[in-house]
Amino acid sequence: GLERGRFTFHLTSTLEDQARALVKYAQANLAAADQKIAILASDDGAGLNVGDAIHRQGHSAQRAPALSLRLTASTSVADIAWRLRRAAVSIIFYDGGPARLAALAEEADKWGWRPAILTTTLAVTAESLARLGKAGIRVFVAYPTLTSDQSPEALKLLYLLRAAYNIPDRHLSMQVAALASARVLVEGLQRVGRDLTRPKFVAALLTLQNFETGLMPPISFGPNQRTGIRGAHIVTLSSGPAATLAWISLD
Repeated sequence: GLERGRFTFHLTSTLEDQARALVKYAQANLAAADQKIAILASDDGAGLNVGDAIHRQGHSAQRAPALSLRLTASTSVADIAWRLRRAAVSIIFYDGGPARLAALAEEADKWGWRPAILTTTLAVTAESLARLGKAGIRVFVAYPTLTSDQSPEALKLLYLLRAAYNIPDRHLSMQVAALASARVLVEGLQRVGRDLTRPKFVAALLTLQNFETGLMPPISFGPNQRTGIRGAHIVTLSSGPAATLAWISLD
């Protein structure tokens, strides 16, 4: 929710960008002319504008959402699932917490209804993942980075830093982001040299193209691009093991 200033750089795509990646993936791989789309927003979600993402990805009027519903504390997930099933919705973009996503998948499984649900990492926890696996519903999740992006050499350095400074092994994703940020910072400082100023440092970062941190996909900035990784992995979760399906670029 922070306003993006001209001196602010971001490593990975925002949740809004992840929503666009999901829409782009669905458009290319899931959507057919006769399929109906729904947007399901929950009050424990991030407030993503999925409708805008659908519009920006160039969906035609025929691809407009069939339904746009909101889950509140007093809303029954069973009632929402019934409405979506009666409307023959086959693709659901979900912006909400993990418990309601799992409940929606369980309701769909109860009726033998098999929609594709697309969401962000906010809706996936170890508990919800176990419930989704039992329900057997196709769930597609956008991840800016995966463990497969991390090289053995970079991970070795991270483990050495943990040991040297007694850093606990929790919150691995935050540690990876911090180390990648540090590598970008050092690279920018080295490119500027001794005569360091803020404008020169910003200009140096803007020259980074496909910069490898060993921890994330290559990072590129530019005059009109202050997000280093413009895209997301699409991972499918179902009754089997999670599988990476595609990298969706937003460039």
